[in-house]
Amino acid sequence: MPYINAVGEAPRSGRHRLFWGAALAAGCVLRVLPICAARPYIAYVDEGNFLHPVAAMLRTGGWDPGEYLYPELPRLAVAAAVRSYAPLFRARHGAALGNLVSGPPDVYDRLQPFAILAVARGIDVLLGMATVVLAGLIALRLAGAAAGLAALWLAALAPALVLRAPIASVDSYAAFFAALCVYLAVRARGSSRPGLLHLLSGGAAGAAFASKYPAVLVAVAPAVAALLSPLRLSERIRRVALLAVGAVAGVLAGMPAVLTRPADVIAAIRFQGAAYRSFASGAPLWRQALVRAEWDFPYEHPELGVLFLVAAAAGLVVMLRDREMAATGWSWAAWAAVSLALYGTRMFQPFRNVVPLVPAACTAAGIAYTALRARLSRPLRLDAAALVCMLLLWGAPLAAYAARRASLADSRRLAADWLAVHPSGAGATLVVRDLGILDSELARIPGAKDVRWWSETERAVRDAAPARIVAGIQTLKNGATDDAALEPWIAEHYRVAARYGSRPTVPKPVWWRGNDQVVYVLERATR
Repeated sequence: MPYINAVGEAPRSGRHRLFWGAALAAGCVLRVLPICAARPYIAYVDEGNFLHPVAAMLRTGGWDPGEYLYPELPRLAVAAAVRSYAPLFRARHGAALGNLVSGPPDVYDRLQPFAILAVARGIDVLLGMATVVLAGLIALRLAGAAAGLAALWLAALAPALVLRAPIASVDSYAAFFAALCVYLAVRARGSSRPGLLHLLSGGAAGAAFASKYPAVLVAVAPAVAALLSPLRLSERIRRVALLAVGAVAGVLAGMPAVLTRPADVIAAIRFQGAAYRSFASGAPLWRQALVRAEWDFPYEHPELGVLFLVAAAAGLVVMLRDREMAATGWSWAAWAAVSLALYGTRMFQPFRNVVPLVPAACTAAGIAYTALRARLSRPLRLDAAALVCMLLLWGAPLAAYAARRASLADSRRLAADWLAVHPSGAGATLVVRDLGILDSELARIPGAKDVRWWSETERAVRDAAPARIVAGIQTLKNGATDDAALEPWIAEHYRVAARYGSRPTVPKPVWWRGNDQVVYVLERATR
C-alpha cells in the first residue's frame, strides 16, 4: 500500500507535488529576498572574515586561503564560482573582475566587487534549499509521505535555517553536509549497496568538517546507527570502517591544507577552541532557541520556539519506540547529546553552531506530527491548523524580516547616492577612511577625492579647505567620541548638508562597521 500524505494523497500524486512545491516556494522566497541586503556592503558580522581570504585567492590566482579559522571547502567553493562567473562579469560590466578585487583590507568592510558577496550568498541560498529537500526526504524514508511533507514545511520555515541562508557564511555548508550524511545513512537501511552508502555518508561527514570543524560530529549518527543495527558484528564493524574511510576522504578532498599545512590547521582549531572558552556569549543556547535569535541577527523572535522543540522531542520518542526507527533514533540522540555537551559547556554559545542539528529536528517533529494525525478520524483540520500555526509563528515574522533586509540600504551608500546627484562644482571632497567606503562608491562621487584617516583630517581640512567632507562620529579607543559636525575646526566653516545612519563608527579598523554608521556630508559654507 502506498504511503498517504498529509492531504490524503499518494506521494506521487499531483496534489502531493503541489504541496511540496508550495513549501519549497515559500522557503525559497524567504531566502532569496534578502540576498542583496546592504548592497554593496557586508551585511553580517562574519561575511568579511569568510570572504577576505577568498578575495586574496582571487588576487593571487591561488587556491590556498592562507588562514584556517574557517575551513577551506566553503572558501574554495566561492572562489571557484566567482572565477566561473568572471567571463559573464566582463560581458556585463566591461571590466575584468580580477582587476576590481579589493586589496588587503585597511578597514574590515572594504570587500569588492559586490559580485563576490552575491555569489557567496547565492551558494548559501542553494545549499539552504537543498537542506530543506533533504529534511523532507529523510522523513519520507523513515515514516512516509505525511512525515516527509511536514518535515519539508518545517525546514522551509524554520528561522534557524532561513536566517542564515542569504548571508555569506559557512553555516549553510555545515547544515547541508550534515543533512546529507544523515540522509545517506538512512538510505543505507535495506539498501542492496549499504557499504557504498556508508562510505558516502562518511564522505559527507568529512565535508562537514571541511566546512565547519565541529560539524564532523554528525559522524556519530551513522556510526551509532551502524553499531546498533541487527547485523553480525563483522558487518557492523565493516560499515563503521567504511564511514571512517569516507570521512577521511571527505576531509582531504574538502580541505587539502590538512595534508599541506597540518600545523596551521591544528593551531587554528586550538585558537578557536580557546576563544570559545574565553569570550562571554550574548545569550545561552536555550535562550536563543526559545526567546530571541542569535544576537548577530536583527530578529526579535526565537530561533525555533517551545512548540517546535516539544514536537522534535516527541518525534524522537516515537522513533525510539518504533522497531524500525529505533537505531536511527538512538543515533540522533547520541549526536545531539555530544553536540550539546560540546557547545553548551563553552562560554561563547552562538546558536549557529547547533544549526546542523536543525534539519534532523525538523524530521523528528514531522514524525511526531504524523503519529498524532494518525490518531484522528479527520486529520485535515489538524493539517490546516498546523499550517496556520507555522505561518503565524514563523512565516509572518520571517516575511517581515526578509522584506526589511531586502530594502536595507547602508548609510554609506545613501551618502554616495546624495553626493552623486548633488555635484559640488569646484573643490575636492575629503572622505574619512575610517568609514570604510568602497572604491566603487568613491568613484560615484563627482570631482577629486582625498581619503584620510580621521586622525589626519584636521590638518587636511586646515591645509586644503576641501569643498566637502564625508565624515561621521568616530569612537576612540578610550570610549570617547569625536562628532565631526561638532568639531570646532569643522563647524566654523562647514554645514551639514546630509546625514544618514545613527551609530558611531567603531574604534578598530578590523571590526565590522555595520550598515547604520552616522555619515555626514558637510559642505563648506559660503559667506
